[in-house]
Amino acid sequence: MIELRVAISPTPSFCNQVVLQAASLRRFHPDAIVRVYIGHSCPMSRDHELVEHAFQGERIEYEWVAGKEFDRWAGNRAPYLGQINKRWSVPVRGHHIVIADADVLFTGTLDDLLCRDAVQGVQAHVPPLSDDDFRRLFRICDTPVPPFETPYTGAGFMAPPGSKGCHYPNSGMVVIPKDCFLAMIPHYHMAINQMRQAMTDHYWFDQLALAIAIAKAGVPYISLPLRYNFPNQREFEELYPEELRQIRALHYLREDQISRKSDFASTAALRRFLGRDLTGETNEILRRAISANMGILEPAPLDRAEDAPWA
Repeated sequence: MIELRVAISPTPSFCNQVVLQAASLRRFHPDAIVRVYIGHSCPMSRDHELVEHAFQGERIEYEWVAGKEFDRWAGNRAPYLGQINKRWSVPVRGHHIVIADADVLFTGTLDDLLCRDAVQGVQAHVPPLSDDDFRRLFRICDTPVPPFETPYTGAGFMAPPGSKGCHYPNSGMVVIPKDCFLAMIPHYHMAINQMRQAMTDHYWFDQLALAIAIAKAGVPYISLPLRYNFPNQREFEELYPEELRQIRALHYLREDQISRKSDFASTAALRRFLGRDLTGETNEILRRAISANMGILEPAPLDRAEDAPWA
């Protein structure tokens, strides 16, 4: 059984993204557990009502991250680290944990990943640190420095051609067996605490902590092809045409044509999005994926006219 873990803020857009994401995963894995960590300094009754209404009947579990646990990350470029870090906690119920961003939709099965006893993720597009700074960070965390032999997926247009680094997966979609996840939890939090003392910019903390936890725990790791975390960006479509044809997880992080805030704010906004002209194959794949799962947000059709509330 898959356990999907997502971190969000309590907004209509985020809630709708998660409902669509859960539906997209359950098209291929009907028994998937979906657990959401919601961050807010002091959630009001309207925040609770919003979340309860959005997730009602959707088999989506959720937990609030508030107060000091949330506020300790305020005032930096990553104020949502409270709920992101909370994903790395027990109890664990799935045999595989899927750590994902809310802006990921599943367009195919993950079955071929669930038979492997290894952490699996797509290498990040570009490194946020130089190789020397990466090595320094591993030493600060008392972690063996892994080999720098995994190509960055953005090499050639976001990074110099041939750029390689240590295993540094994009944390937008990572699949982790339960035993590996449990082994990594303490090392993830150790890395977060060590980086907080050593670094002033917190933006990449969760992705860096993931790489450190993999190395520190000594768990096996497989670098996945881009189809498992494909961004909606033209350069990737051109550089990875074979992966484009086999997308399993689409990461709609680019907002040149799509707004993750306004386009997901309501079912009416989503319907308008579905009717818009878009360019790029990945944006069309996103349109089809949303359309295929929109029923989860729409009221069920009435079988008889007399069932209508105005009849």
